[in-house]
Amino acid sequence: MQRLSARQSADPRCALFRRSPPNSWRIQALHRIRQRLVRSRTKLVNQIRGILAEHGIVIARDIWRLRRALAEITGHATDDLNTLVRVLIMEAQAELMELDRRIASCDRRIRELYRTSELCQRLGEIAGIGPVTATALVAAVGDRSCFKNGRQVRCMAGACTEAAVKWRTTPIVRH
Repeated sequence: MQRLSARQSADPRCALFRRSPPNSWRIQALHRIRQRLVRSRTKLVNQIRGILAEHGIVIARDIWRLRRALAEITGHATDDLNTLVRVLIMEAQAELMELDRRIASCDRRIRELYRTSELCQRLGEIAGIGPVTATALVAAVGDRSCFKNGRQVRCMAGACTEAAVKWRTTPIVRH
């Protein structure tokens, strides 16, 4: 049986059972792995920026600026950075490159899934929806004929907040 969020199980208007496409669980696993890798990369980037800031090197919150600064820092041993800190930063840079490589590998797999799915390509025609969003949506929604309307799809995806549901179902009372 499929797991439901508390919001989904509490709202009787949510579609409780749905048929999934055969590859949906594999696609969702790929997206979960990619999401974990992106979170790990974000944590690592913030940690590197923090360590460098403690040593007087402040870098903006842009990953590309950090990469350029890391290349400069690791290439020049003349600044005032401690040798131990420099080695740690170099190791963190190698870890960052490995995470980038693994994320790129997940992205390649997702793009391949996107290219082979007609439904994903149709979703990709909508402005703002690319391969990652299209494949995640197709994997999460499954067979769209199980839903009566778009609200049920939003509810299944967890996008219906209780406040929004309450707001729409509560009548306006004027005194």
